[in-house]
Amino acid sequence: MADRTIQVQRILSRFNKVLAVIASFLFVLIMLMTVLEVVLRYVFKSPTGWTLEVSQFLMLIAIFLGAAYTLEIGAHIKVEFIVELLSGHTQRHVNVISSFLAIIFFSVLLWKSTELVWFNYQFDAVSFSMLAIPLFPIYIFMPIGSFFMLLQGIMQLISNLKR
Repeated sequence: MADRTIQVQRILSRFNKVLAVIASFLFVLIMLMTVLEVVLRYVFKSPTGWTLEVSQFLMLIAIFLGAAYTLEIGAHIKVEFIVELLSGHTQRHVNVISSFLAIIFFSVLLWKSTELVWFNYQFDAVSFSMLAIPLFPIYIFMPIGSFFMLLQGIMQLISNLKR
């Protein structure tokens, strides 16, 4: 059982790292688009009409793609100093409970984001800007990221239960 858990975590880690690399690339792209907008707006007095909206959508995608890796390496915001004051046994219980609550949260996020994607797919929803970007292909990254966060949360719960 322990070997199987380690194998699953290794495979999940590979997926998480690939998604994190894609997210990193998207953040660099957002930065370059922002620099382009600043130069065009303030140097050439000719702003674009698309960089803000595209940056926002890329940010949404990047956040959801990188979230599982962030969870895996323990980089999400947490209040560690309180937990560190507890005994080792109590810390284990707190970690198990927080992992369980995270799984519930990720499950609801997966469910509701899937509903959002389905709704936007059914009605061919587009953004409210002049670009009228279809929302379905952008929102599909929300349940994908939520799914990987859920898997990582389950792996963390299993790890916390073994300690």
